[in-house]
Amino acid sequence: MNTLPSEITSLILIFLPMKYILQFRCVCKAWLLIIDSLNFAETHLSIAIKDSSTLIFFPILQHQIYIAKADETSQIIKARKVELSCTQTRLYLFASYNGLLCLSSRLYKRSEEMGCFTYVCNPCTRVSVCLPCFNSTECGKAFLVSGFGLDPLSNNYKVVQVFSQIYGNCYDRQEVQVYTLGSNSWRNLGYAPDFQFIFGLTAFVSGSCHWLAKDGVGSRIIVSFDLGREVFGVIPSPEFSFHSESDCVSFRIAKLGGCLSVADCSFEDHIEIWILKEYDEKESWIKHFVMKGEGMLWNIKCYPITIWMNSDILLMCDCEKLFSYNIVSGKSTPLKVDGLHEHPPEQGTLPYCFGVFSYVETLIPL
Repeated sequence: MNTLPSEITSLILIFLPMKYILQFRCVCKAWLLIIDSLNFAETHLSIAIKDSSTLIFFPILQHQIYIAKADETSQIIKARKVELSCTQTRLYLFASYNGLLCLSSRLYKRSEEMGCFTYVCNPCTRVSVCLPCFNSTECGKAFLVSGFGLDPLSNNYKVVQVFSQIYGNCYDRQEVQVYTLGSNSWRNLGYAPDFQFIFGLTAFVSGSCHWLAKDGVGSRIIVSFDLGREVFGVIPSPEFSFHSESDCVSFRIAKLGGCLSVADCSFEDHIEIWILKEYDEKESWIKHFVMKGEGMLWNIKCYPITIWMNSDILLMCDCEKLFSYNIVSGKSTPLKVDGLHEHPPEQGTLPYCFGVFSYVETLIPL
């Protein structure tokens, strides 16, 4: 393809599977320059983001990351282990966006020996960035409420950390710091509103990070943080059933089909999934039911991961079982994951407790 114009070469390369694109970087200098260009990475992202068949598996309490690819013609997901420098430290994967992962500690302790708290990495290119250590000016120990996404105004990736102090039920003066990738320090933004954050994952939708929380009177709310304007807000919430008081176990915020969503997993025979079709409009919340049935059972919790192939919902049950659920027919299909263990488990069962995230293979640089 050396005799072809670079535009034609780029067009051919960009539609290849990621493993071949990475291999073809070594063919010649011309191809290397094409593949490593920002324009190629952004164009490839616009195409790859339409593919919902790729997942990230993150074993709980282990230092490993797996990229997995599903096949529409079978019930088998093939996974491969990815070696990253950040997996040498016990961190938690809390966000995946545009092929970039953000990992952080859940607990902050003011200590010079703690080392790096936060990494941003691209598993495809094997590049990881260790962010500078942050320090709270007021508390010595705190839970960390984390968020990650793309600032739509500056087109820069940002990480936000809220220091939720560990003083019983007191959540006053929760310090907020923001880091912009490419800078060399955290910026202190003052304090978050007086909300009690429900610790768990974040969902990045429409330029904002989102978390579940409780307000001053104990009502469940959705808190947003606009990465462009760097301000907090509250998103109109659906009419939850208030079936359970165990927030950490029973509720989960996520991004499903590009929309903000909340799953209520507190029921014994089903889960309720609320999807916000039009952002910031309460009337556009739509409720879906996932019914427990033969073959798809759970003891503790079952929550949605993503809307993926054939518009099915990918579900994780008890952190060890994967199912593909069709909302229209109510049919559930157990999925097998190869490559996570030397002795393959039974259909629909993982060898360890895993966190699973929707993922896009990209070349976005750090």
